[in-house]
Amino acid sequence: MTTMAEQAYQQIKTKVITLELPPATPVDMQELMTQLDVGKAPLREALQRLAFEKLIVISPRRGTFVSDLSIIQLQQAFDARLLLERHTTRIAATRVTEEQITALRDLFNDTDEIANRGDYLAAIMVEYQFHRMIAEISHNEFLLSFLEILLPMILRLWYYVYSQYKDPTPGIKANHQRHLPVIDALASGDPDTAETTMANHIIYFRDEALGLIMDGGGAG
Repeated sequence: MTTMAEQAYQQIKTKVITLELPPATPVDMQELMTQLDVGKAPLREALQRLAFEKLIVISPRRGTFVSDLSIIQLQQAFDARLLLERHTTRIAATRVTEEQITALRDLFNDTDEIANRGDYLAAIMVEYQFHRMIAEISHNEFLLSFLEILLPMILRLWYYVYSQYKDPTPGIKANHQRHLPVIDALASGDPDTAETTMANHIIYFRDEALGLIMDGGGAG
């Protein structure tokens, strides 16, 4: 059974990721309690969990805030992702099955539909499942746990990038298309190729995302 704290966590997380709660803005506890129909104790538990994921900042003196899209913090997150996902992809290339390759490809079956309706949240959740599934294929619970700490911050950045596109349809299609070479590399069974392809994939997105933030003045 889902607890009130878990429900609050999921709802607030979605608000942060989709920028409904904008970066660097204060969190109105009373307003959230009313919106989510939740008490103070489960709300605080949810916020503590989000603070662990670096989506919320809790300061005893200043209060509670949505974390900023800080260039320094995002660069650190990408450095950690490169280190982590290159390794998970390398391991996955030696363990992946044909059924898992099919499942990875199937994640992108609805790309055209998602792109045509401009559904940023659905688009980034496909990408989240893609990266998470590769970590699962590595069969290393610690690597998966570390990735799940990093990905929430990256999810918000993915959403931000999509929100900057004048026309979301080609942007979503192009970004989803960039995941397919990683699947091909995994299917080849060559760890070196898989690792390099994943690294190039992450670096491409890192450079695009950080460039957009710097150009748009969205960094703290």
